[in-house]
Amino acid sequence: VQTFGSVRFPQLSRLLLSGISPTELPPSTAHRLRRLHVHFPVPRPYPSNPLLPPYFRMSSFCAYLAKTVQLETLIMEDCTPLMDVYLHPDPGHHMKLDSSSVTPIRAILPTSAVLLTAVRRFDWTSAPPKDLWRLFHFLKMPALRQLDISLGKVEDRWFSVQDRVIAPMLSSHPLSLNPVNLLLEFDALQELRVTCC
Repeated sequence: VQTFGSVRFPQLSRLLLSGISPTELPPSTAHRLRRLHVHFPVPRPYPSNPLLPPYFRMSSFCAYLAKTVQLETLIMEDCTPLMDVYLHPDPGHHMKLDSSSVTPIRAILPTSAVLLTAVRRFDWTSAPPKDLWRLFHFLKMPALRQLDISLGKVEDRWFSVQDRVIAPMLSSHPLSLNPVNLLLEFDALQELRVTCC
């Protein structure tokens, strides 16, 4: 894909990525994107070596979503991004989108939360039950009206980079340098569906 160089899709409104991380897309703006569907199954067993690509990284996901100012529907099907970031106290601090999915993962990096003001619907299947709340600190959706979460197996955990090793995230994992209010608020929510296997 990278052989295409810089590509523009000025009218693109719907995008489905299956087994492809945003880092593998050619550089492009996504200002008119209204629906994003990402399918990137977590490998079983999860490789512990951070030098082995490809990964669906939280850093690249946040960097891509920061460009989708008109996004209304976000669907994460059977995917949980590798947590390679923590919350930076500066709200304007954003990770740059990696130029290649083969870039080694060496450490956890700072980023700020992405504000998705137009998102009305969010679906997430195979979400890690004990850790899914973390996503809502990195992706802020104040206008969210419809939330559909399908939980994965109870033992499923979110994976992150810890001391250059990929491992299940523990409850003591640093989400932010500053204290974080763990209470999640969905002021505009009208429909909620939670299912578990």
